Amino acid sequence: MSHPTRPTRFARRRFWLVLPFIVAQALVGRSAFAACGTTKVVLQAGGGDCNTIQACVDLIPATLTGDYCIDVQDSATYAENVVVQGRTNAGYTISIGPFSAQRPVLDPPSGVGFRLNQSSVNLFGFDIAPTNAMTHGVVIS
Repeated sequence: MSHPTRPTRFARRRFWLVLPFIVAQALVGRSAFAACGTTKVVLQAGGGDCNTIQACVDLIPATLTGDYCIDVQDSATYAENVVVQGRTNAGYTISIGPFSAQRPVLDPPSGVGFRLNQSSVNLFGFDIAPTNAMTHGVVIS
C-alpha cells in the first residue's frame, strides 16, 4: 500500500514564508485605498496634488498619523528616481501605486527606480521600463 507523498520540511517552510506575501498582496491591492487616512493624487499632466511621484512622496509628513496613500491616476511614463525614507511610521503604512486600472511606467534616468529605505511601504501596479542603464528596479533596505 502506497502512502501519499508528504511535503518535505523545506516545502512546508517555503509555503509559510511565501504565504504572508500572498495575503499582503491580496489585502493591499485596490481595497487599501478605502483605508487611507491621507491620499495624494499624482497626475503627470496636472489636476492632481502632484505631477511626479517623488513630489507626492515629499509631502508625506515626518510622522504618520494614519495610513498614507499615493494614488497614481494615469498610465504615464515617469522619468524619475523615487526615494522613500526618513519617516516615522508609528504603526501606519505608506502605499504607492495606481488604485484603479491604470498602469504607470517608471523610467528612471539612472541608478535605482524605487529606493525604499523605510519600513511598512506597499508598492504595487508599476511597470519599470528603463531606457538608460540602471542597477535595480526596486531596492529595499
